[in-house]
Amino acid sequence: MAADMLMDDSYKSNMLKLLRSKNRNLADLFKDMAPDSSLESIRTDSGSLTVRRNMGGGIYRYIHSMVDPEREARIWTDCQFVQNGNTVILGYGLGYHVLEFLKRYKNIKPVYLVEADESLFRLALEVSDLSKVMDIVNVHFLIGQDVDSVKQTLSDSLDNLFTYHVFLPATSLYPEFYSSVIRILDDSLLKMRLTAGRNNDCGTDNLLATGVEKLIDVIKDL
Repeated sequence: MAADMLMDDSYKSNMLKLLRSKNRNLADLFKDMAPDSSLESIRTDSGSLTVRRNMGGGIYRYIHSMVDPEREARIWTDCQFVQNGNTVILGYGLGYHVLEFLKRYKNIKPVYLVEADESLFRLALEVSDLSKVMDIVNVHFLIGQDVDSVKQTLSDSLDNLFTYHVFLPATSLYPEFYSSVIRILDDSLLKMRLTAGRNNDCGTDNLLATGVEKLIDVIKDL
């Protein structure tokens, strides 16, 4: 990682203080964590940073665009289907898409940010200005947690219909982890929709929900 791509020590200290105010355990973990040598920050054509992971054998996986990560973030946000209410973003990377999402959808809250790789998130703290994310009270970080911990947190927190949004370049590093989280989210959404159908006085949705529920029961018994 080139020295000129790193923020100074004062900046890093401020980022850790902000993180500590949101998640003390995560901040303490980063305080003594050694940098991940497989991660490398690279300046793109636009002047912004991207990051790549050395997968071994001369293979590298880029987390953001090699040309313009900020434009990529705007395009990604354009493609998201967003409703008012709870939101889960899977894959944090350096946070470009998260910053763009939060800027565009200021009324969406709370937002849960899930990143499997704590080393990648630590790098984001060092090379990106994440103060705008840190300052939002209703943004919650689920970083480097196992699937069961993420499931527990989201199950306890997502009590209304929600949307989830996948940032594929980051999630592709840990496909099994994110696939498991997506199954948990899909199951939660299905249960909420079935419950809404059963409570609907119109009847049509109730019949549909009951039919889907019976089909699921049959499939489980196969």
